[in-house]
Amino acid sequence: MFNLRLQSPVSPAFTLDVSLQSDALCLGLSGPSGSGKSTVLEAIAGLRSIPGSHTEINGRVLDGLSPADRRTGLLMQSPHLFPHLDVSENLTFGQDHSHRPFGLDEIVDWLDIRPLLGRHVRHLSGGEQQRVGLGRALLSGPDVLLLDEPFSALDIDRKMSTVDGLREMLRRAQIPCLIVSHEQPILDGLCEDVRQMQRGRVVA
Repeated sequence: MFNLRLQSPVSPAFTLDVSLQSDALCLGLSGPSGSGKSTVLEAIAGLRSIPGSHTEINGRVLDGLSPADRRTGLLMQSPHLFPHLDVSENLTFGQDHSHRPFGLDEIVDWLDIRPLLGRHVRHLSGGEQQRVGLGRALLSGPDVLLLDEPFSALDIDRKMSTVDGLREMLRRAQIPCLIVSHEQPILDGLCEDVRQMQRGRVVA
């Protein structure tokens, strides 16, 4: 599913040098803060320029494509919801009806956010915002899902039930997923393959 070669100076003191191949549907990246995990996600999403990179996911080469054309569902630790829209409008913003494996009602019920649909995001807790952000990412019809600590604000029971549901949805729709997490139970519950990063490199 994943064939990545990303090599570029990020700062005078840090160089990203990642080369990996994996047949996993869901690939995990772990490692200490500052090891380059989030930079890998940004490069795949097209938010960071990596000259000479090779990014191939599920047989589709992303190099040279704009961020919009890469069709990535990106969810960072802070989901960056639109503050002028309510939850329902955030969920359906940018929704691709021609390339959508999940229905709105299915996502809303799985994430248990139906009571939130009419609320503005400024009235949501951090965990509620993360659940809405995950729903929006899936409803955008992504070719690959990129997650950066997406469950950090959820309590443990909600966290693991969300992981279980997401694993089944990814398998059903065959959407590749790359997740960054410090939490081993999440990586164990979601990923078939986990790689350790350190100082910009995959070390294990």
